[in-house]
Formats: sequence, C-alpha cells, structure tokens
Amino acid sequence: MDKFNVPLLQTYGMTEALSVTSQPIELKHVLGTVGIPEVDVDVKVVDPDNPEKELGVNETGELLVKSPWIMKGYSDEGENTKVFLNGWLRTGDLLMMNDDGLFFFKGVKKRLIKYKGYPIFPRDLELILLKHPAVKEVFVTAEKDPSVGEIPVAYVVPRDNVSEDEPIKFVNSKVAFYKKLRKIYLVKEIPK
Repeated sequence: MDKFNVPLLQTYGMTEALSVTSQPIELKHVLGTVGIPEVDVDVKVVDPDNPEKELGVNETGELLVKSPWIMKGYSDEGENTKVFLNGWLRTGDLLMMNDDGLFFFKGVKKRLIKYKGYPIFPRDLELILLKHPAVKEVFVTAEKDPSVGEIPVAYVVPRDNVSEDEPIKFVNSKVAFYKKLRKIYLVKEIPK
C-alpha cells in the first residue's frame, strides 16, 4: 500500500461459491476484514456443531452461503449431503460478523480445537506466537487428551535459540485459561 499508494482490499470466496464478500473502497481503513456480502449473496454464521443454530454479531461460526452462482453440487451425492443444508452451502470456514456488518475470517472448521467443550481457533494462537521475536514460523494443532478432549500444541520454527518454555509463557500470558498452549515442539520446518 505504501509503495504504490493504493488501498489493499480483501475479498472472500471459494471455488464452489466464487466471490462471496468484498471490502468496499470506503472501508479501506478497516484492516483484516473480508468485507460485506456481494449483491445477491445471502450469508449466515451458524454454530459449527449445530448448523441449524444461527449465531449473533461478534460470534465466530461456520459461514453458510446462498447465491445464484453457487455450484449445483459435486458428482458424489454423498459429498453433497455433507456440504448442503436446506439449500445453503456450508463453506467449512469460520467467520465472524462485527457490529458494522463486516466479516472477518477466523479459520477453518477442520482446525477447530475442542478443549473441555471450549472452542479454540488455532489461528488466534498462531498470530500471538508470531509476535514473539524468536518465532519464525508456527503451526498450531490439536493433540488428543482423554481427560479434556483435545489440547492445543504448537510446532515452532525458531529464529534463534529459544527454549520451549519461552513461547509458551508468552502466549499463555495473553489468553484465557482454556486457550493455553500445553506443548511446543521446536522444529526445523513446519510438518505437512
């Protein structure tokens, strides 16, 4: 933006739905938003575990979409029953709408971690970890734990020599009790 003196506007879409939202030029100052729904696009944010339950403003959930250009379906009918609900396309993406009607991408449903029933979005923890000066790359995921369901763990590619305790303390001082990282693995590259 600085180099070319033009605003960077974000959009959201997917192969199955093409363009769903876009950031209006008059809202170029709002960072991180993917904008508002395009004309002729209906959207709603629902509980990822109960897509019949619509969520409210400032709640993160799965985005459902309807529009004239949504795909008709996959060739595998079994897949269609997974992604369509009463004519709505289940995107599998987690978004949140703020008080101004702007949408923000929060992650992918498949990456949702459930700790004692609390939802944890790995991307939130990754963004905090990336602010630590010794962290070069990071990937947060879940490990099974029979006593709580899943625990958040991080794979970290460090910039410098760093102990596993340092990034854990950094993150855990900034998050609620249920979001705390339980383990960090220092690695040379993020596992695929």
